[in-house]
Amino acid sequence: MPVNGIRLSLALAGKADLVLIDERLGRNLAEYHGLKVIGTLGTLLKARRSGLIGSFLDEVRRLQSLGFWYHDPLIQRLARLAGE
Repeated sequence: MPVNGIRLSLALAGKADLVLIDERLGRNLAEYHGLKVIGTLGTLLKARRSGLIGSFLDEVRRLQSLGFWYHDPLIQRLARLAGE
């Protein structure tokens, strides 16, 4: 079983309230099984809105410098929601 499959199995068995996952296939599978899903960018948006981080865009750029890839229109839309 792939790693994400194991994690989703654990989330289902443990009746998780929320799972953090970015990959489309994993997100679709989690949602199919009734799990609430949030991704990295959604987590950063919540952190910005809660005042836990100073800048949504700074944190996204930091992740990108480490090799993470996100669709630019999505980044821009979430940055606007973050007030940036």
